[in-house]
Order: sequence, then structure tokens, then C-alpha cells
Amino acid sequence: MRALQETQLPAQEMMRVHILLHTFVQGIAVNLEAEADAIAQTGMNDEEFMRQTESSFLRLATSGRFPHFAKVLADLHTGFDLDFDELFELGLRMCLDGLEARLARR
Repeated sequence: MRALQETQLPAQEMMRVHILLHTFVQGIAVNLEAEADAIAQTGMNDEEFMRQTESSFLRLATSGRFPHFAKVLADLHTGFDLDFDELFELGLRMCLDGLEARLARR
């Protein structure tokens, strides 16, 4: 909240920004917890799980029901590695860049 005080945003907007940032952080944390729970329950890490379910996933993704998603998958020539640290940094940077742009327009 100290950093938000420096923005001189109205209290209502400051609280909304705080809640948005908090829910972003919480959302990433929930996914990390869910991944840890899945590993504990199945004994498989995410790579083992993906290897086991990849054919079913690809069959569904390329069924024609999800053409935009199928196109993105086709464009991932080197595959995709979900790195929550990288995702967190990207998301936080996007949130803060958006806040900075909003403040600059004021």
C-alpha cells in the first residue's frame, strides 16, 4: 500500500489495484499448490503426466472444436514448458506496466 500511496490514486482505485495484484499473486500460488497436490496424489511430476495424457490432449485440441487453440499449438514448434516463475514475472510485469500507463494518462 505504501507504493500505491505514491501514485496519488483515489482510495477506491488504490484498493482495486491492490486487490487485482493480490488476486494475481494468489492465482499463481494456487496453481503451484495444485501442482504439488497432483504430484503427491499421483506420484507423477508434470512431465510424466503430460507424457501419459498427451495423445488424449492432442486428440481433443485438434478435433476441430478449438481451431484457434489448435493453431497456437501448431505454431509451438519447440513445444511449451510451463514455468510458473517465468509466468509470474511476465504477469506481474504486464500488470505493473498497465498501471504505469494508466498513471501516465492521468
